[in-house]
Amino acid sequence: MATSSNPSSSSEPLIQTLTNSGWCFQHIHQIKTLIETKFSGASTTIRSIESELCNMDLRAIGGKSLPDSSTLRKSTHIQGPKVCSVRDISKSSIAESSGGSSGKRLLRLKLTDGHTEVTAIEFTHIPSLPDNVVPGTKSCVAFGDYGL
Repeated sequence: MATSSNPSSSSEPLIQTLTNSGWCFQHIHQIKTLIETKFSGASTTIRSIESELCNMDLRAIGGKSLPDSSTLRKSTHIQGPKVCSVRDISKSSIAESSGGSSGKRLLRLKLTDGHTEVTAIEFTHIPSLPDNVVPGTKSCVAFGDYGL
C-alpha cells in the first residue's frame, strides 16, 4: 500500500522514459531528487523535465555514454539515441567557398556527454539544426553508421 505513495517509485517510469529517449545520468538519485522536489505535482510531463535538464550542465548530471576515441576508432557505429551538448559548431570552408547560394552546408559539431567529446559531421541538412547553434545547446542525436 505504501509503495504507491512513495515519490521514488513514481519517478522510476519518468527516469526510464528519459533514459530511453537518450538521457544518461551520472547519479540517478540526483535526478530522482530533482523530479521529486521540482515536479511533485500531478501535471509532471517528460517535456517539462527535459526542459529543466536542458538548462543544466551535462558535466554535472550526465553519465558517460559516448565511447572513448580509442574505442570509437574500432567501431562502425554508436548505439543511440544520445542526448549530447554542443561544445562547438563550425561550417566547412569548402561549403562556404562553393558560393553559399546553393543552400548546401556541411557542419562540423563537437558534441559531449559531459565526459567524452566526439566530432560529428552533418552530411545532409538537418532542418531543426540552425547555423547559429549556441554552445551548451542539448541535442538528441541518433547516430548512424559512419565511415572511418
